[in-house]
Amino acid sequence: MKTIVPSLLVVLLATSCGPSEQEVLEGHREAARTVAAEERQTEAEKNADRAQALAVARKPAEAWAAWRAAREVLGETPKLERIAAVIRESERLQRRDEAYAALTRLLERDRTAETEEARLAALREAAAAAREFLEAYPEHEAGEEIRAALEYIDSEIGLSDEWTEAIAAARKHLKNGEAEAAVLAIHIARRIRDGEEIRALLTEARRALTPKGMVLIPEGTFPFGKGRERTFLPAFYVDVHEVTNAAYQRFVKATGHPAPSHFKDGRPPAGKENHPVVNVTLDDALAFAAWAGTRVPTEIEWERAARGTEGRDFPWGAEWDDGKGNFGKDGTKPVGSHSLDRSPDGVFDMGGNVMELTLDRTDPAGATAGPVMKGGHWSSDFHREYARTWSRWPVDRARKAADTGFRCVKKAP
Repeated sequence: MKTIVPSLLVVLLATSCGPSEQEVLEGHREAARTVAAEERQTEAEKNADRAQALAVARKPAEAWAAWRAAREVLGETPKLERIAAVIRESERLQRRDEAYAALTRLLERDRTAETEEARLAALREAAAAAREFLEAYPEHEAGEEIRAALEYIDSEIGLSDEWTEAIAAARKHLKNGEAEAAVLAIHIARRIRDGEEIRALLTEARRALTPKGMVLIPEGTFPFGKGRERTFLPAFYVDVHEVTNAAYQRFVKATGHPAPSHFKDGRPPAGKENHPVVNVTLDDALAFAAWAGTRVPTEIEWERAARGTEGRDFPWGAEWDDGKGNFGKDGTKPVGSHSLDRSPDGVFDMGGNVMELTLDRTDPAGATAGPVMKGGHWSSDFHREYARTWSRWPVDRARKAADTGFRCVKKAP
């Protein structure tokens, strides 16, 4: 018994001094919590770093998600405050980038707009967006470029407003019978922007200003020459009829210019006052035109007046018909006697009666070159060849004949 009791006491004492199973389990749990806390701390730090990296990469939505995950563990810390500021700046820069992209698209719309109204609407919208952008992001590297674009837009809008005012003024002048003022307003508008609408308005005003005895040939292209080369001509007025003996007589009387050989005592033959004047040279025609405030047409102008924009081979159409003009052997006839010898624009006797003096295309002032004869005439044996609108017969400037006269043109305003 004496040897057993101490042994049991030692065992009992040993058992009562060590940790209990519960205590050991709790110890393990505490250690696990410590490790987990350290891992969460580590992951939170990683999330904080990730949030900053995402902010720098301009991904603020993802950055905020990482930042919130870090804050749940770390709480409010100076580091997270600094990262939040970086994310907010990232958001601002993202908004700036999106606004710049939207502005760029707006600035490009005026080049793709199908109508002028749509283009101006796009410009106005772009101007508002540009001003808003510059106010919000004055530091943007494209600031100077945007300001230059805004200056261009303001200029375009200003010009458009000026164009609208000029067109409105032109319409008002036309309505009030003030054609000259209308033309001036239209030219102001046309320097800003041209188009079918404004050309039609200008033609209307020019028609209202047509001098007596003339007809307007609107500006545009037509097929010139035998090869039908598309050629542009500004608007001009042309005499409806060839210059008559009576008109030339007034010129002779007013200036003392030598009379044609068929005049007697400065007067045309009785009964032929309304016939086309003949027996005149190019210099005679140039002198008459200067006195009348007109000029001798170039061959291109004459041909445009004779064949129209469709390019007729004869003033009346595509087919030859000697019954439509004065192609007989009995001499000249009063101007306008043959109503069918009429061009698309209403100009008479460009197929027959007399050939007409025009200026060579290489010498539109008539300074050195001889005339180019255009149109058919009464004395020819080759009426069809002469009467073709595109036929041309260069001759000496001193030539005068009983089958040759002229008509005049005048620049349209």
